[in-house]
Formats: sequence, structure tokens, C-alpha cells
Amino acid sequence: MERVTFGQRVEIAGHEKEAVEAAINHLYERRSVALEHEVLAESLNQKLGAVELEAVRQTVEQENQLVRLVSRKDNPLLSECATGQGLKLELWSISFVEETQYRFPSLNRDFVPADFLSTEQREAVRAILSTRDQVFGFRGVAGAGKTTTLEEVHRGLTEAGHRSFYIAPTADAANGLRSKGFANATTVEDFLQNVSQRESLKGAVVICDEAGLQSNRKGASLLSLAQKENMRILLVGDVRQHVSVEAGDFLRILESYSRLHRIEVKEIRRQEKVPEYKAAIEKMAAGDARGGLATLDVLGWLHESGAHYLERAADDYLRLTKGGADLERALVVSPTWAENHRLTDAIRYRLKAQHQLAANGTEFSVHDSFQWTKQQKRNAANYQAGQSIVFNRPFADWKAGDSAEVRSVANGGVTVVFNGMESSLPIKAPDRFDVGRSRPVEVAAGDKLLIRANQKRLGLINGQVLTLERIDPDGSIRTREGLRIPAGFRQWCHGYVVTSHKSQGRTHEHVIVAASRLDAKSAYVACSRGKISCTIHTPDKAWLMEHLPEGTRRAALDVLSESVGQSPEANAIKVGLSVAGNSDGTARQIAERPKRRWSRRIRQRIMETVQLVQRHRFIAKCRRFALEMAAKQTQAQHQNQPVQTQQPSVRIRI
Repeated sequence: MERVTFGQRVEIAGHEKEAVEAAINHLYERRSVALEHEVLAESLNQKLGAVELEAVRQTVEQENQLVRLVSRKDNPLLSECATGQGLKLELWSISFVEETQYRFPSLNRDFVPADFLSTEQREAVRAILSTRDQVFGFRGVAGAGKTTTLEEVHRGLTEAGHRSFYIAPTADAANGLRSKGFANATTVEDFLQNVSQRESLKGAVVICDEAGLQSNRKGASLLSLAQKENMRILLVGDVRQHVSVEAGDFLRILESYSRLHRIEVKEIRRQEKVPEYKAAIEKMAAGDARGGLATLDVLGWLHESGAHYLERAADDYLRLTKGGADLERALVVSPTWAENHRLTDAIRYRLKAQHQLAANGTEFSVHDSFQWTKQQKRNAANYQAGQSIVFNRPFADWKAGDSAEVRSVANGGVTVVFNGMESSLPIKAPDRFDVGRSRPVEVAAGDKLLIRANQKRLGLINGQVLTLERIDPDGSIRTREGLRIPAGFRQWCHGYVVTSHKSQGRTHEHVIVAASRLDAKSAYVACSRGKISCTIHTPDKAWLMEHLPEGTRRAALDVLSESVGQSPEANAIKVGLSVAGNSDGTARQIAERPKRRWSRRIRQRIMETVQLVQRHRFIAKCRRFALEMAAKQTQAQHQNQPVQTQQPSVRIRI
């Protein structure tokens, strides 16, 4: 590939643009902020051997999808970047929440909650039914009785004649709502794609449970639908628990940067019979995960088991489930799949020794997902012969649940084998299938099975734990719950151990956590699942306590808020970026009023000018303004005068 160099400028040959766009698609699918060196490295990865670093660097510099939130002149590679679309979603959601406050009648102000609720639960019901906002928040710590409170809210809505819909980000959470009596509960995706098409939603009330698991994209889509249909939205969740896989911590951003009105229930009821256990969870719920673990350590529940920590966790599981006779009494949580598989083997070995499982079972081949992003699935270079393909949605002749195996990769295409026939894999439709590897597992009557994908027509729900009753001659599995797992359905595994994500929303008498490391969110969610006890097994107690990251992803507005005040130059650059449309208000306003309502005029200008993010001249305009501001600020500092900022004359129709 020939390139001509003139001084510092390298002529772009064509592949660099494609590489950078692919890198952006990959990196920003699951995060809102990335460092510039990460964008460069991933761009080189996307077209390994076909692009050169300097040409990629220049392409990143000119890329109009990217917004530099913080520019590091000392080391540009450490500059923090977001996408214009991602920033726009954050800003629009905040704007919508604030501009629709006090505009609606209360839902049922005169409703009297039932006496069996606690005082704070009754206050929460009254606050929710009295709000005049289009969007309202209901925060509840783990085990505080949010669902019980929502049942009373539902009664109040019904008495007032409101139509209500209950949604949750995951199928497992939606199933949990249905089991509590919210019959029409479904996933956010199904509500947006299907329910909104077949139902009249005018004036309806939508309750979104586990809203902390909501991504920015889906959260903004829900608000957009509310705007169209004049719906009321109740966001229920706890931002200290887990977040979505997709980019954006939607609920946390609203709580941090908008004036979202909300009510909170703080009294933990799940562990009320064990005050010391309750005290530990209260610390975690308040953001002190390390303090909560220390309290559990004082109780003698945090065990340092060295290399045998998984075996000791398996021993505890057998002890707490009466030798495996009552498996529902205890939940086992492990944060990684590697730990999960090893711990599962240890548990099944002990269950066989107790004659709770047959000594010899039947071997199946299951699908273990690689958890690739859509961009990774679009790139034929990532595929290898022998990889497993499972379709999760219909496409052309493929049906949901069909599985195939990669045969070969050539000329940018992927050939797979399905039912003995070769076919081309539709890599341009990455949302239709999953890529992973086949793994053999042995199962026997009595085994716990975890469903890892949705198959609604069969009643199979991602996150569901079933018990194997028998295996039919055709290879299908019958469960004690009355469901059938077809022989061709391969997205399941043993269900004795779950990740902390899968444990969210579940309650058992005892919880056992086996982990070499945790973050604050995983510790809080996993440890709060039990009613009576929480036993933790780790190879190194001191290391676990010392390495306990918060687990919160950075939003674009986090970076903008934190970066103000670093230096005159940084301030000037921030002001330039802000008024050019890259943050909600000027840098000075962010610094002085980080969590207050910003003026409608500023917000209107932001929504007009943020469109420049999609245009090539945006970066140049920001830089020119930043340099002007830097010069003014330097001059003002010498003269001890304040800097006067002026909005650039930019008008963009939306």
C-alpha cells in the first residue's frame, strides 16, 4: 500500500476511514467514553497490516463521530472521547425529564395505602401517585420491598382508571414481575417493538422495573415513546446495583445530572431477622462495599480458603442444602464463568457422592457465547473453523434456535454447515445470531439447568433455572417445572452457580459467594441475596478487600463535569466545547451547578448545535473558539478581570 508523506501529513489511502468507523462501532457499543489511544489501537486491530499508524491517527483526528471531552496536550493519547450520538442521548434524556415536570395531573392523590405497608412504603406510594411529572423515580435498596410497594401502587392506579404496563430490561426480570401478579409484564425491547404497535398507549402509565439495567439507547427510546403517546413513566431501580451491557447508565445519569424527582425506600426487610447481616448490607447499599465485607468478616462469614476456595464453597452448599436434598435453600454466586464451571464440577461431584445425582449421566453439547459485539460479528477475520453459531432471531431461511458450525472463512465471507448443508453466514445482520464454542456437559435426572437465551414459544426464559426430570429418546429434556428443552436448543448450562448479574432480583435463605475478586456492585448484589446468611470464599481475603473497584462506567457528562477547573487552558477548551454543543451548558455552569437545572435557552442551543458533531467542520470550530477563549482567559488573568464568554453564531435546525 503506497503512501506519500509531506512533512507530518500522511496521505490517507482509504482503509483508515473504514478501520476507524469499525473501531468506534466496537468500542462504543458497550461504553460511553474511551481514551484516544484505545480508539487508535482498535482501529489498527480492525485492519491489521492494511493501515499505518500515522494515517490512522490523522483519520481519528478528522473523525466527525468522535467528540474529545478532555484534550490532553501533554499526551493526546490520553484524551477522553465520546460519540456525538452518545452525548446527544444523555443530553436529550436530561432535557426531557426536566421540561416535562409539573405538567400533568396527579395519578391518584387521594389514594390511601394499605396499613400492612411500612411508613416509608406508604409514603412512597403516596409520592408516586401524587406526582405531576411525566417521569418519576422510585429508588429502593436491595431487599427493601420495592415489589410490595409497587403492588399497592398498581391498586391505586387501577382505582383511578389508569391503564398500566410493567416492563423490565431483561426477560428474567419481566418473568419475575409476572410471577408477582403483574400479568402484562414484558421486556423493554418487546414493549418498544411490539406492544407499542398493537396497543393504544395514549395516557398510559409505564412502570419500568430494574431501570438501573437500562441502557442510554433504550432509555431514550422509552422517553421518546412517552413523548409521542403522552405516557407517564415510573423508573424503579437502584443505581448501586448492576448496569446494562449496552452503553450508558441511563438511570444514574438522570439521577446525577437532571432534577429527576424521586422517592426512596431505605429500610431493608430481607435480612431483618439477622440484624448483623442487615447492618452489612446497609453499608453496601450506602456505597461502602468494603465496610460491608468487613462486617461480614467480623461475623466469621468471610473465609480465606487459598487455592481450595471453590471446593470449600461447594462444601458449604451441600451443608446448607441438607446434603443436596433441598437445593432451593441456597444460592451460589460466582462472578466469572471460569469459576462457575469449576465450582459446578465440585458441586456435582459431591451430589453424586450423596446419591442425589446418578453416577453416569448423558452428554450434551451446549453453546458457550463469546459475547462478541455486533462489529466483531461483522468482521469475517474473527471467525475460525469449528466455532458454534446459534440464531436468536429469524433471518431468511434461518429460524430462531437453529445452530450451525463454521466450516471455512474466505474472501470476506463465512461458510457454515447446518443439517449437513453448507450456507453463507449473514454477517451483515449481526443482531440475528450469536457466536461461541461448543462445550460438552454431562447431565442427569435432578440436575439444575440455567437457560441462557429466550425461546418464548417454549416458555424458556434467559436466566431461568429448571430441574431435569428425564431425557426423551429424541434427545429433548423434560423438566420438573413442566417445560421441554428441545434437542436442538443449545443455549443452556448447569444451573447450580450463577453470576452476580443473574442473581439480581433473586432471594434465598442462604447465599454463598465464591470469588477471587469482586467490584462494589457485584459484592452488593451477590451478598444481599440471602435472608439468613451470606458466606464468602476467596483465595486471599486481604487482596479481595484492597482491590474493590466501584464498577461504575463513565458517562460523557461525568468527564465534562470532572475536568473543569484543571487549568486555564483546560477551562478554555472546555468552554469552547461546551458552547459549541458538547455539554449541557457552559463549563462554568457545570462547575458551579453540577446537579442543578440548566436554563432552557442553553439547552435549546445545545440541541441545535450538537448536530455539528456529525459534521466535519465541528472540531475546527471548537478549536478556534477554544484558542480564542484561551487567549482571552490568559489576558484576563494578567489583568485580574473575569472572562466574558460569548455563544458562537451557529444555528442548526433539528
